[in-house]
Amino acid sequence: MTWPVWPKGNEKALAGYVLASTAGSVRLASPTADAHAAGNLSLILRELYEALLAMDIRWSREMYRADEARQEVRPPDAILRGAGDGTCLDLALLLAGAALGKDLLPVVVVLDGHALIAVSTGTDRRRADSGVRRQRENGGAFTDGLLTDSEVLRELVTRGEYALVECTGFAMAREAINPATPEGSGRTDGLMSYDRATEAGLEQLAFPGREFQFAIDVAYLQDIVGIEVYDPKPDGMERINADLRLRYRQLMDEYSFVAGREEQLSTLDRFIADEPSGYCLVTGDAGTGKTALLAEWLRRLTDRVDVSPVYHFISRQYGTADREFDFFQSLLQQASWAWGRPVNATGSLGILEASWLDLLDAGRPPPGPVVIVIDGVDEIEGWSLSKATLPRELPAAVHVVLSARSVAGTDWRRELGLRNPQVLRLGTFDDAAVRAILEGAGAPAWLLEPEAFAVLTQRAQGDPFYVRLLCDQVVDHEIANLDDLARVEHGLRDYIGAWWADLNRSAPNAEVRTLLSYLTVALAPMTQAELIDISGTDGLDFFSFGPALNTVKRYVRGDLEEVGIAFAHWRLKDYVSRGLGIEGTRQAREAILSWCDRWHEHHCRYALAKGVSHHLEEVANTPPADQGPRLRAIVELTRNHDYQTARVEKVGDGAGLVADMNHLIERLAEVEPIDVSTLATMSLEFVDARTRWLQPAAVFDLARRGQWEEAVWRLELLPAGDLWRTAARLCIAWLAVDQAGDEVRRLLDDDGGGMSLLGELTVRVRGAMARDPQPAVSSPGADDVLLDQAQQIITALSAGSNLEGLSSRASSYSEGPDQSPEFSVDAEVQVLVNAALGNPGHGDALLDAYIDLQGANPYADYRNRALAVLLDAIVRLLPDPAQARLHIVHVVESALNPSPVRFGDSLRFSVDRRAGAAARPDLTETAQDLERTADYLLDHAEGRPAPHHSGGNDLWSFHRRRMAAMAETLAGAGDPVTAGRLLDKAAGLRLGFAGFRAPALLTLAEANLVVRPEFPQRRLRCLELARLAAHNIQDPPFAARMTAMVNCLAQRLEPPADLPTQVEDFVSSPSARAADFGSMHRVGEQFFLRRREDHVAMDVVSQANTIERLALDVFHLPIAALAYANPDHSRSDVLPDGSWVVVPDPAFAPMMATWLSAEVLAANLPEIETTALIARFVPVALSNPTALDTLLARLVGAAPTVEIAALTEALPLARTFEPQSGSEYFAS
Repeated sequence: MTWPVWPKGNEKALAGYVLASTAGSVRLASPTADAHAAGNLSLILRELYEALLAMDIRWSREMYRADEARQEVRPPDAILRGAGDGTCLDLALLLAGAALGKDLLPVVVVLDGHALIAVSTGTDRRRADSGVRRQRENGGAFTDGLLTDSEVLRELVTRGEYALVECTGFAMAREAINPATPEGSGRTDGLMSYDRATEAGLEQLAFPGREFQFAIDVAYLQDIVGIEVYDPKPDGMERINADLRLRYRQLMDEYSFVAGREEQLSTLDRFIADEPSGYCLVTGDAGTGKTALLAEWLRRLTDRVDVSPVYHFISRQYGTADREFDFFQSLLQQASWAWGRPVNATGSLGILEASWLDLLDAGRPPPGPVVIVIDGVDEIEGWSLSKATLPRELPAAVHVVLSARSVAGTDWRRELGLRNPQVLRLGTFDDAAVRAILEGAGAPAWLLEPEAFAVLTQRAQGDPFYVRLLCDQVVDHEIANLDDLARVEHGLRDYIGAWWADLNRSAPNAEVRTLLSYLTVALAPMTQAELIDISGTDGLDFFSFGPALNTVKRYVRGDLEEVGIAFAHWRLKDYVSRGLGIEGTRQAREAILSWCDRWHEHHCRYALAKGVSHHLEEVANTPPADQGPRLRAIVELTRNHDYQTARVEKVGDGAGLVADMNHLIERLAEVEPIDVSTLATMSLEFVDARTRWLQPAAVFDLARRGQWEEAVWRLELLPAGDLWRTAARLCIAWLAVDQAGDEVRRLLDDDGGGMSLLGELTVRVRGAMARDPQPAVSSPGADDVLLDQAQQIITALSAGSNLEGLSSRASSYSEGPDQSPEFSVDAEVQVLVNAALGNPGHGDALLDAYIDLQGANPYADYRNRALAVLLDAIVRLLPDPAQARLHIVHVVESALNPSPVRFGDSLRFSVDRRAGAAARPDLTETAQDLERTADYLLDHAEGRPAPHHSGGNDLWSFHRRRMAAMAETLAGAGDPVTAGRLLDKAAGLRLGFAGFRAPALLTLAEANLVVRPEFPQRRLRCLELARLAAHNIQDPPFAARMTAMVNCLAQRLEPPADLPTQVEDFVSSPSARAADFGSMHRVGEQFFLRRREDHVAMDVVSQANTIERLALDVFHLPIAALAYANPDHSRSDVLPDGSWVVVPDPAFAPMMATWLSAEVLAANLPEIETTALIARFVPVALSNPTALDTLLARLVGAAPTVEIAALTEALPLARTFEPQSGSEYFAS
């Protein structure tokens, strides 16, 4: 970790480099508290110096910089745990930080060419701005934090009020330092004693050539002025989205004072110190201070440099309880920093869970200790923390602490699957804890007297929250003596009841009641502006808000402008809700809901982010028969393009929009009778919106404007692999540096995660972003032959369809039936990049055209393979930063673009059939065209290939899918004969790339199950053809993954008898039910159908015989994920050949959903039951547009009634990627 360079012209900014957390790494011989109590501050300073003296620190010269106006500064961690060396300034800041952390008052002194520190011997940090200090120091030498008069400092040191310390003294230096200087003389074995260091410090003020420049009072500048401290510890939190970060910080501020829990805090410290890794469960009754305890512990962990905290607070009060996506993404984004490697924090929930398990892989521990805190498991709403996400075995030095409220009948250890966790049970406060709180809060002496203290403890009954409320009343002088205290209610419940009764008696004004009612029904904190804006008739306005808030201020927490305010505790919210009654809360909900619906008038953050949640809450409180209209209204809202734009652009809540749409689809899939048209429309809108708002070009445009934080947040919404996501972060930093400057350089922390290409790119970007970048490199010139070659490549690729041009260069392509494409672009890339190097004008244009052509390949796997080769060549061969950046960003943007490959004709056919008899002639004509196409393709399958066969695209699989879809449609229309004939002909199309053919054949097997369930041999034949294709996929891991899918489906040749139960089990948690519905790999699989002569050997798969090797080498899954799905196999035990291993592949869930839907159709259940069961699969298929198309088509075909007009209107969203060379087949 590096720090921004210190601009020497900004003297006060130097205070930001002093970290009080450094004290946590320096152990003293004596208790600090005793020295403070005795007023012996000099002892603390001496022991700090001597502790550093024993740490093997070395002095080093300042690193050379051409820009003498700036200076590099090393963080304390780099000195104490890194290289171990530092300049005089580094060492001065190190000791100043340790002193500040021990509540001393350090001053950093800067001379010409040297730095040291002075520390007050009579004033501590808490009195940095006290009158006593000003009087002692002749009016306050440091009242503005800056001193420019050396004589004042000399007088303070001479009088003994400050100790001036030569900080290079505790760093080893032998011959390197001139012995004629104060820092060079008086050393023994290269080191300087503390007494000699203080002598040398005073000598520095008179040493020739060391003119005094300035001195800064660190405590004053940090604590009073508010200079920002550049602490590297919050970097993990800086990676999460801004809104969640604000909520977390508000929560931490809310629990900024915690006392009375030192024993429990020590227990947590011992847990991470004594256990190599493991789980700890913090539990207790409501109000026992679980969140407060963990907030305080996290605060202390953050001040330490020997551990990295990662945390998430699940809180209804702060609006984080219902966002499963945010939960995983927040933890992953922080963990990326703690683990020091890229982590996939994007994509579907299945992908996030897989990334989480990959992170917690016991075989890949982080570089240093990590503590993961998950608070409030009991507050989760709408989802659950699966046992699968908490691995049995954690990596070394990783400790996970979870908290949950005690709930009758719930064993959280069993609920969370924790084996032998350490359990910390919180109870009520004892008298010692209450006393500690009072003393820490500065309670008056009378309250600590035995009689008053006894009354207080009797009233508080050990309730931490009640003790806190009483302390607030004492501070506000509402409880001023023993008589006042004696009138306080016994227990929190009676206290709240008395407060509510008193409120209704003394302040019956509508404004207070309105404010309380809004806070009661709000789903997250609301700002003052939002609360005032809700209604123009509720009496709450700019003038009345302050008095209303002042009436209840003790019971709410938060800020009025950024995050908003909410009740201080959920128990208060519950009580007020009961007090308001059903009618009172109903009116408040209606008012907020109406205000949310007026989002287009005010564009308030809360209304945009929480409006859908309020609507869904209303749906849950509505009788099932009346839920349909409400759900359709929410669909209309979320489909509104202006609403989507405002929510994404103005609020930055793209992830929340997608999550709300997902929740809405889940609800539509559950409410019976199923509104098929609305469910289908919303599902298509979901896919379209996700694509619309995930545009890489918009991410990089934000970076160019300097909005790098928003750019990074948008990037997290893009489904991208580790390589391209990290490359994109580097590009964002590179593009934003001109506008954002130093602050964006933190994005350069990633080292590429071990990927050599990313490592080289990181070096390039860091070099280009340096404050003294290398000058542009002049072009060597390109000869005409090279430019001609480049032009010929572009011309050849541009001829005909881009797909054909790209794919015709398959390196080992043959015209047999089992070939997969392998692109060979290395030679072309060398030509194009060298042309750009030699002729930046013409060559750049050709290289851009080549990137465009490669980016046009719709098959992301093949496209990105070629783009990775391009990126590598540009990084290595183009030395000019501006030219390289232009092309690198172009390549990365192309790689991030979503693939358009999807099939959408199934739904179209199904809607056409349901449209009525008038449409059936069109279907018949289309079916006849498909038959002619099949005949034509079959005629050309042997001998001469059909035209454009070398296109390398998914044309053949496209025809299979279309025939399967038409067959199901015709069968539904009462023409099983033509349907069966189409299926047989589709099965006979053996041409096409194996990777595309295998899933298409699985779809064909499903269609056979739907059309002719009485003939299992038909679908068995399709499954065997799918196995043949899977075995012949070139890439071994891809071949293994597809074969495992076929294995699973082959075991379901006959539909099960308990199908409805299986459907419910599957849709309840597809990823958690891998053992029942996951892919199946056979250990030692020989892939006997593979064409050995022209395919890559499968040794990497066949020889993988442990869970670890299968996870890492074959399926590229977290070891923990594979181990969890196979509890009978240990990670490293050798598995015998023939053993079955369950593969929890997130990409398989949508395919399994479509297969199960075919089983439902084949079961001949009543129409209503069939429709309800198929609808349940729709949310599972949202991540796969092709699978979604199949499910929606079957849903429309099975439903008793559908709204054809609504479906027809939504059909344009059901896009199909049709290969560009397909039209000739239909015209033949």
